[in-house]
Amino acid sequence: MFGILLIVVSFPQGMTCGEFSDLQVDADESRGILESSLDLEFVWGVELYLSGAPVVTQNGHVTISHYSCNTVYSLDLQTGELNWETSITAPWELYTDRSRNRVYVFSMDMGRHIDAIDAETGEKLWRSSVGGRTRLQILSAENGNLYVIEGSGAGTRYQPVDPDTGEFGEPIVEPYFGFDPGLIFDDHRWYVEGQQIVMAPLEEDRAIWRSQYREGTIGCCLYNLVISDDYIGIQVGGDIASLERENGELLWHYTDEESPIVAGSGIANGRVYGLDVDASLIAFDVATGEVIGSTQFAVPDEEARNAFESDNSIGSSEVIAYDDYVIVYFADTDLLAVFRAG
Repeated sequence: MFGILLIVVSFPQGMTCGEFSDLQVDADESRGILESSLDLEFVWGVELYLSGAPVVTQNGHVTISHYSCNTVYSLDLQTGELNWETSITAPWELYTDRSRNRVYVFSMDMGRHIDAIDAETGEKLWRSSVGGRTRLQILSAENGNLYVIEGSGAGTRYQPVDPDTGEFGEPIVEPYFGFDPGLIFDDHRWYVEGQQIVMAPLEEDRAIWRSQYREGTIGCCLYNLVISDDYIGIQVGGDIASLERENGELLWHYTDEESPIVAGSGIANGRVYGLDVDASLIAFDVATGEVIGSTQFAVPDEEARNAFESDNSIGSSEVIAYDDYVIVYFADTDLLAVFRAG
């Protein structure tokens, strides 16, 4: 089974809305490879400005949200061919519901809205106003729960949304547990507290487990988390690591202060992928942390070589791994490239 990749993009001022084919690039126009010990085959790519993180669903399409042109496109993952397009005003962030094969679009139009879209056909299913709430997440669990999330000094507010109608339920208020409300997956909260990664029930103020990450400060935020059958891949600051899913035991972590990881924790076929600040894509064994290989792409320009998430910085890049595919967004060159991993 292949996946849908959902991407939020916006374009620089002055760019007109033309044919999607104008954005597509071939292998010769893709980012150059300086050396590689990984078997990566370029499949297709598009040149665009990506303002939000990709997410993956499961019907073999890549979906791109074009903020400036108020359009969401669905492309075939294997070929890059257009499957459907639909109009949504100011689409910003995208979320996936694997159980319903659905896409939720958080739009930044007046009042802010959630749009539910059928991921197979592009049909709009419902629209609901979010108002002034600051954060939206969907649980990527089999039950496909949807929550609007808002953090403040008084606590973190989780308000459930009916995924079939868009109607809001009674809010859940949790005690404040940090600057960032963390991530929500598999019906649980995941966040950083001190030197630990914490897994907690969504509606209870207690930890199911705490994983001692490593000595020293590990940063304020859990940037990325990917769950497979047996493992959890995480990115915290410039580090990447793997935990036992059952009990949170730290299996290994990778850190390089000279070349920190800027995008990572994609898991597929027993590998965890991470992209460092020098545009080297590294594949680790998910269980042991052994470096399987790496691909060194063209090094970023000096002004773009930093780990901060900002326009034209390699630090805003993204990596997604799904089945035999690795999708890399190079934020410093506005290139989204799809590779097949051997």
